[in-house]
Amino acid sequence: MGVCEARACSRRASEGEAMATASQTELNAALWEAAGVGDGPEVSRLLAAGANMNAVDEDNYTALHEAALEGHAHVVELLLGAGARTDVCNATGNDALHCAIAAGHAALAHRIWCHTRDARFTHAHLAALGYGDVGTEVAFTVEVANAVDGCGYTPLHVAAAVGNADVLTRLVSAGAAVEAADEDGATPLYIACCNGNEACVDAML
Repeated sequence: MGVCEARACSRRASEGEAMATASQTELNAALWEAAGVGDGPEVSRLLAAGANMNAVDEDNYTALHEAALEGHAHVVELLLGAGARTDVCNATGNDALHCAIAAGHAALAHRIWCHTRDARFTHAHLAALGYGDVGTEVAFTVEVANAVDGCGYTPLHVAAAVGNADVLTRLVSAGAAVEAADEDGATPLYIACCNGNEACVDAML
């Protein structure tokens, strides 16, 4: 093969690699969008076409983050079933579980926790979420009430996010720190205000 032919082959190979990279980028971007709007069939199609379910965008969100944040349970199930990672943290330090919590999606957060079984998410966190012992049998000592999970959430953060005013009131009475900040600097009071959980806000003032 002559020099010219070799250079032409090399150029075509480089162009092919660039096209493949562009195609992969487009597939991943389409997957993030489909997951965010809850389009399950499109998510399935894109995964079959080679989209990377664990790829992250500029804010370090995966498709699972997007679906969890928007409350699309069927897409979360689809992605979990396909093997999506649950331990990836976005730019603000939240994994998919905590995206669901922050958005107030208690049932979806519980489903993700059932998949991960993260031991750092304690019985008190589950009670604050409205599951486990549902807050009736957990002894809320100061230590238990201020336990911090892997993303800096205390049970009070969880209760404030999902609007569990009953458990939140018990946590405050037990000495939970209302000024505790998660890894993004958000306090339970701030989260309750953002999510419009007025009863929780009142209980912390």
